[in-house]
Amino acid sequence: MSDQTSLHKTLEKLLLDATKLSIGLGDQGRHLWILVDIKDDKYEGGGFTGNFQNYMSNCDLIKCKLYPERYNIDQSICDSCFQDIYYSRYNSDDNSYMVIFNIPKRGEREELEGLQDLIRNMEIEIIESYYKSLYSYPNSLKNYSNPRLLMYFERKGQDLDMIYKEINEINFAQLPTLREIGSEDKPIFSLAAIYGKKENISDKDVDVAHLEFPKNFRFSLMVYKK
Repeated sequence: MSDQTSLHKTLEKLLLDATKLSIGLGDQGRHLWILVDIKDDKYEGGGFTGNFQNYMSNCDLIKCKLYPERYNIDQSICDSCFQDIYYSRYNSDDNSYMVIFNIPKRGEREELEGLQDLIRNMEIEIIESYYKSLYSYPNSLKNYSNPRLLMYFERKGQDLDMIYKEINEINFAQLPTLREIGSEDKPIFSLAAIYGKKENISDKDVDVAHLEFPKNFRFSLMVYKK
């Protein structure tokens, strides 16, 4: 199995799990972010959804979450735009994992344990996607040790059959590095789900304007330096 194929399979698992979590959260989960902050063999994670009924026009959603020290000058703005759903932490020293939910605890204990397992799986898939990307895109990610990783999923409709059908037909492409959101020396690396087969397009020739994105969802994984 090639590095690229292995990466795409992991991204597809992550996309399927993101769909499950989005559906499980109902309308609140239409816009979903999972953040993983890696440091050596440890990490801190967090999940949040978009509260677009209170979305502030002067709040850039990506910038505020990626660079809170720069853009969260008025924290109340970001509190209006986002709803935190959980915080997690993994410590490799004793192989301990904890997750704290910030959502109403409905249902039985087994359901909550199932939600914790789903989140843990997604965080592992995000980290695995990053490490596999190091092999698939060595020139783009050679200086990205101990990065922050951000997965974004947007569910546009309620027709799950259509979402799953599109997942079976998508590919993953590296979008142009994001220097406007990041910086000239620390641009953001991004992989996104696109519709159809695009193997004939080299990464350096990808033009976002000419890519066909799925109609029923959006999915991307971003890697950036602190």
